[in-house]
Amino acid sequence: MAAKHRLFIVHGYLAGPHFHWFNSVKTQAEALGMEVVVPAMPTPTKPEPNAWLKTLEHAVGQVDAHTYFVGHSLGGLTLLQYLSQQKVTTCVAGAILVASFDEPLHTLPQLDAFSASPLDHSKLQKTIPRCAVITSLNDQIVPPEYSLRLSQNLNATLHGLPNAGHFLESDGFSELPLITEFLEAFIADVEACA
Repeated sequence: MAAKHRLFIVHGYLAGPHFHWFNSVKTQAEALGMEVVVPAMPTPTKPEPNAWLKTLEHAVGQVDAHTYFVGHSLGGLTLLQYLSQQKVTTCVAGAILVASFDEPLHTLPQLDAFSASPLDHSKLQKTIPRCAVITSLNDQIVPPEYSLRLSQNLNATLHGLPNAGHFLESDGFSELPLITEFLEAFIADVEACA
């Protein structure tokens, strides 16, 4: 029997499991046969790195070659910190980072604690063999140059949209089919390599 593909969607600052496009991606991923978890990160209006990392660790359990991640904004940095701090270097199936960053943001200095521990980019490149970064060229919250540097640091595919803001529901994003396209490609590649 084939291993079950598991997807964890990690929301960001000021958000929750049912915000923006998360429900749509969850439904589409379940239609692909994935088991999907969208953990509620604690105190999203005043996030604290250790609490977010513990919540993600509890939700994920053991990562393996059939574990996928989608992170939005601060959720992307959180999942990268989580994977960077794992004792065992186990490859995950893939990660999709939407409007994400890996350094202090001049727009949100209250989140600097999340980037205080430097990421092990070399380890992450090995741990995440399939990685995509999605950015918007008019994102005022996480300007695109942050996502560009993140994609370079991870040696990840970069996909830029011209006018998507921060991919919030208020920007017109209650769904984001590009994520499903990446998931389908990642699943096909994982299954071809099995």
